[in-house]
Amino acid sequence: MRKVLLATTALVAMTGYAAADVSLSAYYEFGYTSISDDTTTDNDAMFSDTEYHIKFSETTDSGLSFSATFEVEGAASASGKDESSLTISTPEMGRFVLGQNDEANYSFQTWLPGARGSAGAWDNQYSVVAGNASGAGAALTSGLSANPTANNSADNNTFAYFSPNMGGVSMGVSTNTQGSEDNTAFGISYTGDLAGNSFTVTAAQHSDGESSETEITTYGISFGVGSATVAIANKNKESGTTYDTTTTGAGIGVPLGDSMNVYASISTSEDDVSKDTLDVNSIGMDYTIASGLNFAVSVNNYSLEGSSITNNDASEITASIQANF
Repeated sequence: MRKVLLATTALVAMTGYAAADVSLSAYYEFGYTSISDDTTTDNDAMFSDTEYHIKFSETTDSGLSFSATFEVEGAASASGKDESSLTISTPEMGRFVLGQNDEANYSFQTWLPGARGSAGAWDNQYSVVAGNASGAGAALTSGLSANPTANNSADNNTFAYFSPNMGGVSMGVSTNTQGSEDNTAFGISYTGDLAGNSFTVTAAQHSDGESSETEITTYGISFGVGSATVAIANKNKESGTTYDTTTTGAGIGVPLGDSMNVYASISTSEDDVSKDTLDVNSIGMDYTIASGLNFAVSVNNYSLEGSSITNNDASEITASIQANF
């Protein structure tokens, strides 16, 4: 009898695992960046970036869904786990996201249209403003930004809740504890139609707590004009008396046929404390070679001026090919 019970338990366990949906996705990017500016030796380099994602998900008969997602860096220079989280949701209650994932405000940003590698991509790690050239790279330490989105997500263990869509309105809130303080974030968006064109308005806020006194507030709107997409966004980032920056940007993306898109964006960032400024413009395009395989190129120009940092004009060209599976 005991053997039968053990066998039955094992069968039930195996059936439970078999019922779960498992998905595997990945991307691999290879590219080249050429950077020149007024203060450093020209910096040209090849680069690669890759990740693979594994997701297990299940939905019960009552409509409760839960899933676990694991994102892993594949490049030798950045190997290891990137993000992992547990999501629990129903259509009526919304979803809870628990684990090492982005804070809630990240989901309520208005991104400027741009090709991969554009200055408006906050995670463009090969950009001048990410430090490849020390002159323009110094802009980050002064609080200036090349884009009006909040690049504060650190993938700490976070508790986040996102509401269901209620008449076009969605909201999210999150918190994570670092030491004796809580980092908090909030976001809200509204999507509607105007004269036959869809538009989305977003607002978000992030606070690091009392010790660092860093607060980030963002606003934005994106809308369609025919087949084109236009976005305007604003960010204010304040850290005690260290810096108080305002970054404003606008961009447009236009499809040319089914396989190609072209983009253009501008942004201006000013620090009320240091009086430093960073002006950025970007143009780019991407082309779909085949389903899941695309090529992108971006040209970014930076102009940095101020009394606390070295004045600098810089430019970069980034081209890459990416495969998505």
